[in-house]
Amino acid sequence: MKKLLFTSIFVAFIFISWTSKPTISKKLDKIIKGNWAYIPAGKAKVDDKFQEVKEFYILKSEVSNLDYQEFLKAIKNTPDYQKALPDPEVWSSPNGKNEDFKNQYFTYPGFKNYPVVGVSYNAAKIYCRWLEKTINAELESKEKIEIKLPSEAEWVRAARGDKHTSMFPWGSPYLKTGKGKYLANYKTGEPINGNISVITSDVYSFYKNAFGVYQMSGNVSEMTDEPKAVKGGSWNSEAKALEINNKQFIEVPSKEVGFRPILKLLVQ
Repeated sequence: MKKLLFTSIFVAFIFISWTSKPTISKKLDKIIKGNWAYIPAGKAKVDDKFQEVKEFYILKSEVSNLDYQEFLKAIKNTPDYQKALPDPEVWSSPNGKNEDFKNQYFTYPGFKNYPVVGVSYNAAKIYCRWLEKTINAELESKEKIEIKLPSEAEWVRAARGDKHTSMFPWGSPYLKTGKGKYLANYKTGEPINGNISVITSDVYSFYKNAFGVYQMSGNVSEMTDEPKAVKGGSWNSEAKALEINNKQFIEVPSKEVGFRPILKLLVQ
């Protein structure tokens, strides 16, 4: 009986320590709540090697067109504005397919909650710096945060936590539920869950993972802090690209690539 009680307490301690969040101010808690998922410290398996990753928060969704429009509005009178503009030409193609999206995708209200694409690596970093400055301006003087693109290890940690052998963020090796529903937006060759769209989907579509993060595989490939390196695969990727272990290199702004920042507390 004592042994059973000790085991229960030990397991509970592990669970509490794994899920314990850092102490933050009410202001920061209000900013984070609902939008950012807490990722506890732990290990991430990258290229068959384990790396230690410190705790951080990650945006629950990819940065949306609406998010990015608000950012551009805020920096309109700065030198960074032109550098940060999405490139509509990413939708151009020799056969004219998806050509209409050049003028519609970023600005049409119906796409406001779809992921921003056509953004350069440097533009994503400008966005992160702007968001960091904006949030820090609202916090107490002794509390500071950093916002950046995730490292590959941080991205992997957020995608699967301690399930180091998981192929996909949802924890199973399958791309459909038992009822035949697709678990991600990718190149299937057929309508996805009744949707005939052949492009991106709402950033809060499909199922969130155990941390409450949406679409880390599929929809758009996500930038890491390594230039040109992206993770997760996109709406135009084959299923293999969606696997957590895989990484692609895309050198220029693309209709298949977006991003989601991470937030770290700085020790004062």
